[in-house]
Amino acid sequence: MLLSHTTPYTPSISVVQTFLPVLIASIQTNTALEATLAFLLSAFGPLSLPSNTSDLPTDLIVPFAHVLPPLAGAHPDAPLRHIIFRLLARVLALAHPTLRFRILHELLTDGDSQDDVYGTGVGEVDGTSAQMRVAAVGLVREAVLDALIEVKAGKGRENVFASPKFMQTFAPVVFRPRLPEGAGVDGRRALEEFLASPEPLRLVEGLGLYYVVLQRDTENLVSVKCLLKDVVTDPWIDWDPRRRVATERGERATFATTF
Repeated sequence: MLLSHTTPYTPSISVVQTFLPVLIASIQTNTALEATLAFLLSAFGPLSLPSNTSDLPTDLIVPFAHVLPPLAGAHPDAPLRHIIFRLLARVLALAHPTLRFRILHELLTDGDSQDDVYGTGVGEVDGTSAQMRVAAVGLVREAVLDALIEVKAGKGRENVFASPKFMQTFAPVVFRPRLPEGAGVDGRRALEEFLASPEPLRLVEGLGLYYVVLQRDTENLVSVKCLLKDVVTDPWIDWDPRRRVATERGERATFATTF
């Protein structure tokens, strides 16, 4: 707490690693949380400068990737939620692309049950709330933009976010709607349940991601123009019985949704 109020002072990564157990405990117990966030922002903020090319150690990234998302999605104070979310974004931006790729995929798929998607529960692994999974799509968008900028800048290393593997992995997760169970039996009730859930907001974020990739990926590095039609199947088959019957018969559903 004293270090967070010491100005001017920029904690080094070694100092953060030394106090890591205390910082994680502070976040988990919501004790002196503001001071902890100020300390971490002062440590990680300068590392966002273009002159920095090194990645944070994995043993530093993973603990924060586990404790920050639940708090960013469920803390009662909205401004503090935003600060926690931006801190999470900064930590992920400083991670190696492969680790960042895995963490974001886990954030989007954690607790992927119907009760969790349409309720207010949390996931099983990291306690990712439905609201956090909506916001996580924005983190994916930032990762793709960072990767495209890095490739255009001519940096030597490969970035998985600027490769076909990105669309192969994230398209089924981001672009496919998660529909309520039994939607074909009671369509009106299912529609009301769908509209009252965070799922429409997640789809809006997903379409925003798709638009950004189309606009910025001028070299088609993620092969979005080739892969999306194969990766994303008709999302309404389970909702509309006409599509399900047509699919079972091997017929082409002329009313199928396209992106």
